[in-house]
Amino acid sequence: MLLLAVYEPRNWIPGTEALLHRSRVEEAIQNNLMMIVSLAISNPKVIVASLTAHHILLIYGQFLQEEWHKRAVLDFLRPLSKKSGWPTGQLVMKLQELWPGL
Repeated sequence: MLLLAVYEPRNWIPGTEALLHRSRVEEAIQNNLMMIVSLAISNPKVIVASLTAHHILLIYGQFLQEEWHKRAVLDFLRPLSKKSGWPTGQLVMKLQELWPGL
């Protein structure tokens, strides 16, 4: 759903209708992203889910708007490196730069 929302052709046709579609796309990105992260958090033994969430956050993390979502994502990512061996520190730093004050 995430990729379908982002790459919907009608969202990239110049005009006011496309602007309306883009705000819906941002909302869809946020909702799908939090579903993916929530699934990873609720299934801590499924490392593949955590790594998938990491990769998706790398691309779409900047779209998160709610502060509590941002905090939850950072709390999820920080211990992931130790648990999985996957280097998550760069993503944490990137997101902290995008989200000052967290």
